[in-house]
Parts: sequence; structure tokens; C-alpha cells
Amino acid sequence: MSALIRWFLHNAVAGNLLMAALVAAGVAAAFNLTVRTFPEIATGAVSVTVAYPGASPTEVADAILTPIEEQLQGLEGVRELQSTARRGVGVVTAELTSGADTGAVKDDIETNVARITTFPDAALQPRIAEVEPTELAIELVLYGDSIRATLKALAQQVRRDLTDRQGISQVEISGVPTDQIDITVPRHSLTDYRIGLTDLADRIRGGNLDLTAGRLDTGQSDFQLRVLGEAQTADAFRDKLLFAGDTGAQVRLGDIAQVTDGFAESNVTASVSGQPAVFVAVNRVGTEQVLDIVDQVQSYLDTELAHSLPPGVTAVVWENSGEQLQGRIDLLVKNGAIGAALIFTVLLLFLDLRIAAWVAAGVVVTFAGVFAPMQLFGTTINQLSLFGFILALGIVVDDAIVVGENVYSELEKDSARADQAAERGILRVWRPILFSVMTTILAFVPLLFLPSSSGSFIGPVAAVVIYVLALSLVESFLILPKHLSHIRLGDPRRYSPRRATEALRRRVDAGFRHFTDGPLRRVVRGAIRHPVFVVVVCVSAAVMSAALVAGGVTRFVFFPSIEGNLVTAELRMPEGTSEAETLARAHPVAGGTRGGRRDRRGGRAARHRDRHRFRRRRRRPGRGRSHRRGHRHRDRATGRRKHARAPGPG
Repeated sequence: MSALIRWFLHNAVAGNLLMAALVAAGVAAAFNLTVRTFPEIATGAVSVTVAYPGASPTEVADAILTPIEEQLQGLEGVRELQSTARRGVGVVTAELTSGADTGAVKDDIETNVARITTFPDAALQPRIAEVEPTELAIELVLYGDSIRATLKALAQQVRRDLTDRQGISQVEISGVPTDQIDITVPRHSLTDYRIGLTDLADRIRGGNLDLTAGRLDTGQSDFQLRVLGEAQTADAFRDKLLFAGDTGAQVRLGDIAQVTDGFAESNVTASVSGQPAVFVAVNRVGTEQVLDIVDQVQSYLDTELAHSLPPGVTAVVWENSGEQLQGRIDLLVKNGAIGAALIFTVLLLFLDLRIAAWVAAGVVVTFAGVFAPMQLFGTTINQLSLFGFILALGIVVDDAIVVGENVYSELEKDSARADQAAERGILRVWRPILFSVMTTILAFVPLLFLPSSSGSFIGPVAAVVIYVLALSLVESFLILPKHLSHIRLGDPRRYSPRRATEALRRRVDAGFRHFTDGPLRRVVRGAIRHPVFVVVVCVSAAVMSAALVAGGVTRFVFFPSIEGNLVTAELRMPEGTSEAETLARAHPVAGGTRGGRRDRRGGRAARHRDRHRFRRRRRRPGRGRSHRRGHRHRDRATGRRKHARAPGPG
């Protein structure tokens, strides 16, 4: 290390080239880093996705999901299996036990899925990946004096428009139930056609299927043949043929029944300001940028959606995570700038202006260069990593101050040879500085390996602090000494800013020396002469601190409560409470929020909006079939099913 320090000191441009490289690499990396509200949280789940083009949910469940479930049952580290079958694709999600190694379990799942030989030939290669949590970027709400079907159609159009935009891939609709087609048959129609309700249901079901018709081998390629007969709309169901006579007469479902498009019975009702509402949530996934998504959605809302809404329908932003993220970024940058200004001011009071300036410049270089290792090791820009910058701000200047003060002391002894004074100054202190910074880094290293969600939250803070400290050593050892070697002692020039700061520095320095040579020296001598007294004071302070924690005066919480921008009220009703009773009780609670204080933005009073999502619980008869290792239930309409292992002893 001494030889490397000397080489940079004696090389005229090496230090400046290294400084420019750090700044350039950091700035380039900063523009490519993922910006998100919070760091990526470990979900503890692995998904297996298999595409089966053209297959119905039932076929996907039988041909894809069942073999995967049978292979993954009893696998070490897997707590529960959840399976979802949709048209053309099946997904099995394995929720892992607490403390399980996600990478090892994922490898085991890949090995077991690779053993399956019963997949259909048309099925594509399974994709196995760790489940990534979705992060809300922005949420819109469509509400007004309109029926929910109209609002849902508008929300679906909004979803199509947004997903067509670059950088937006996941949009979810909530607040309205799923679509449902109702078929109502009068009793006299059943009597006239001499058919029972069960027989009619079987006829409808038998004529509403997508069937596999085998494969067609042309010699050059294979084609999967399917007969598409599943109806998706009420009109398609009305056209379903029920009876055909010898004379060619036909009876269709629409001739004997009333078929209407509607919504399934649901326990969720959403309203804003007492009017029906639909919520459209835009999520950030993968490497998408929260702020970019918010900008695109805001632009779409202002330039396209606002001008295409029908009368009586309003679209507004309900929740904006980008605004919160940008506000916190601005706050942290502001606090960081204030902290840097305070540090620079303190340095001016105790050090020469030129040394204080180079030390402050070194902090800027260090912080700019940190973005390079952040991109290299996958650390994102989020609220916690930004807090790591603030935390490191007060630590990173320590080694630079020690180097600057020691070089200045050598300059006072021999101001004629500044380069030799800089060399003597850095070579005398580089070892203690190195050990001091390394011990701090080692204290943060274990935080990188904390398991589960706690590690996901604390890890970015520790990572940023480690990057900053490591680069501060590079700046203090290889860049700062060369810059300090150009300092010459002497009276400041006529227009030098040192003329304004030097007198103040000398006065503060004289007062500080008076304090260190007087009261502080006497206290230190007393502590050396009476060590028992010092030990007693320290033990007493430790006992008092422990008593404050044990007595509950100082509480321990893993994460403090953070003030949010949304207020949620939850009303729990007894099991089986009717929808009318639930709404009657919930409306006064929601209506009470309208009396809150008004929020002023941009000098104008913002209209208050309240959001209700009422949920009611009721008993429903369940259907299921026994399974050797647990229970499994599948909804034939949606193709979704869950499989849970029975808990073992302990």
C-alpha cells in the first residue's frame, strides 16, 4: 500500500484520472439504476410456469398442474403449493418454509420438474423462477353516475391503452366483480320441451367446450388441432343449438331462455364520494422505473383519457407512489445537502480553507462513484439505500479529515517542500485509517446476510455504507494527498477567500486549544489517576440504560411506525351478516372521513374523496376431494385450485 500511495503522489495525472474515472462511472451508472420505492422484498416463493397453447383450463389442470404437484409434494423446504390454470398456461407456486434457502429449493424444483415425462407434446418448456413482489406505481380511479358495467369497460380500455405503452407491463383492475353470464329458463319452457333443468345444463355444457382434435403432421411441421366451441358472450350462448328436428327445425338457447351479461356475486363493493368506482392499479415489475411509469400514466390521463370519458364519469389519481418516492428523494437530497454544508462549515472553522475544500470535494467524488458498485452488485435506488447515503455522510469525512489535518501539520513543520510533507503525512496515518474503516465495514457485513424480509430492508443500507467507506479509502489514500501537496502556507492573497475565513479560523482554533489544554486535559488526567471512578460511572450508565429498556420507558420495535398518506378504516361484522346491514353500518364510517380538514395544493382547495371497499363474510358450501397428503380444491370455472400439505408434528 505504501508503494501505491507513493506512486500516485509522484505521478502528476494519475490521481486526477482516477477521480475523473470514478465520477464518470458513477454518473453513467446512476442513469441506469432501477428506481423504486422500497428494495426488493424476498417473497419466499418459487413459481413453475408451463405454457400449453390452445388448451382449456381443465386440460391445463389435468395435463400440466397435476404432474407438477405430484413431483413437488413432500419436497424439503416447500410449505404449500398453489396452482392456477388459465387458458393456455398453468402456474404452480411453491411457498417455502421460513429460513429455507430459496436458491437451493429452486434447484431442487428444477430437478424434479425435469423428471416429468407426461407433459403433452404441445406444452412448452417449463419456466422456473423466484416470485418477485409487485410494487404499486400509481393507481387511478374511475367513478361517476354510471353503471358498473360501463365503468368496467372503461377500465379495461384504460388497461389496454397503458399496457401498449413502453415500460408498462402490469395493470390490474379492482373494485368490480368478475364477469358472469346468467341463463334464466322459465318453468313453462322446460315443460313445453319436456326437458329437466339438469338435462338442459348438460346440453349447454356439452356444447360449450374447446376440444383437442389431435395433431396434423405435414412432414415438415406439426400442427395442434382444436375445435373451438366455448362461448364467451351472452350472444354466443343464445346461438347455442339445443334441439334439431327431422324437418330441419332448430331450437336455440335464446328461444327458451333469457341470457344476459352480468357480474358474479361478490363481497367487494367500491365507491368514491358515494358513486360506483373502479380502480386501475399500475404496478412496477422487473427493471421498470417507478417515476417513468408515473410520468407516462399522468400524461395519458391528462392528454387522452380525460377527453374521452363519457359525461358524468371522472378519472383521477387515487394513489401515487412516484410522488411519495420523489418527495422522499428530494427530502433526503435536501438533508444531505444541509449535512454536507454543515460539515464544510465545521471544517472551515478548524482547517485551512483549501484543505476543507479538498475534503468536501472528496466526499462528492466518493458519493458520485458509489453508483458504479451499486449497479455492479444489483443495489437499487430506493428510500432505504438513500438513507444509507445520509448515514455514511458523517462517517466518510473522518478519514479525509485525519489525512488533511496530518498533512497540514507536516506543512507547518516544513512548508518549503509540500510534496514531501504530503507524503510524510499520509504514510504516518494510512495504517490506522485503514484498520478503522475496515472494522466499520466488517460491522456492516453481517447485515448483508440477514434472512427473509428483514434482510431485504436492512441489506441496502449496509451495502451503500460499505461502498461509500471502501471508496473513501481510495479517495483519501490515492487522490487527496496529491491535491494537498500543492498547498503552500503563507498569508492569503489580496482577493483570496482565505482572507475572510482565516481570521475566524484562528480565533476558533485558539478557543479550541484553550479548551483542550485546560478543562479537557484536567478531565483526562483525573480519569487516568482514578480509573475505578471511571469504571463505576460507565457501569452505572450501562445499568441505567438497561433499566430504561426493561422498564418499558425505551421501547424496542423492529420497524418504527411510518406516517402514511392514506387512512384505512376497517369494520368487522359477525359471520353471515347481510350485505345491506354491512353497508348500513359502513356508510357512516366512510362518510365521517368527509368532515376532515381540507388539503390545499397549488393555492386551491383540493376536493376530498373517500374510498370505500366493503367486504362481507358469509358461509359457502365447499366442494373438495380427499388427497393423500392434504386437500385440493379446483374451481372448474376459473381453473384455480390450491393444494396445502397437512402440517407435520411440531
